[in-house]
Amino acid sequence: MQQDDIDNFISLARVWGATLESGESDEGNRIHSLLIKMKDDATGEELMVNYSVLLEHPDDWVRFWACAFLVDLDRKRVIRCLRKLSKSKGLVALTAKTRLHLLGERVSFKH
Repeated sequence: MQQDDIDNFISLARVWGATLESGESDEGNRIHSLLIKMKDDATGEELMVNYSVLLEHPDDWVRFWACAFLVDLDRKRVIRCLRKLSKSKGLVALTAKTRLHLLGERVSFKH
């Protein structure tokens, strides 16, 4: 995996978040498909090596997508990251809470 792939992931994750926040569902769905293809094309080792560092990225949406890529490989760390994101503001917090709920974690949707 090349640095260009990581840079592309970061760009796509940011744009996906922006499309979610602005309601641009067609573009968001297109980007979602590209991100899922990236995940499916990578091996477990590639995911851990290249994406685990992104759990500390300054952009919330990049961290959210890094969690999505790593959930099957490092669940405890992903849950910690999602819990932090769930304390953020806006849609990223709601999206993180929803993901935690889908993972069987207890969350409060009260704000």
